[in-house]
Amino acid sequence: MSVEAKKCSILVVDDEVAILFAFKDILSEPGISVDTAQSIEEATDLLTVNHYEGAVVDLRLGGSNGTEGFEVIRLIKKQNPRCKVVMLTAFAQSEIRERAFNEGADFFKEKPVSPEEIRTLFASSGIL
Repeated sequence: MSVEAKKCSILVVDDEVAILFAFKDILSEPGISVDTAQSIEEATDLLTVNHYEGAVVDLRLGGSNGTEGFEVIRLIKKQNPRCKVVMLTAFAQSEIRERAFNEGADFFKEKPVSPEEIRTLFASSGIL
């Protein structure tokens, strides 16, 4: 029995468990590892031990400033500048969109967004 080598890893960071579950279910396939984090602390822990080719990051992760996702993007891009990052938010003002791209996001999507749409973005980027 042969074991297929893992092709890539994706990190999904959102404070809503249902969203984490949906994205993990849709994005997982043989050769694709999907890790989830509900907080910036969990994301930081995962980033210290894993290398990610793709990430989905919510802007608001339940912290006091409401923009924890920007910090997560900085951490991801510091670890792997080539990682494709999708920022999600229900607050899609132009200032937030501009800051997301300045922080290193490759894509910006307003919630609600389907996991299938994220899958398509990653596929078009060569991740899936």
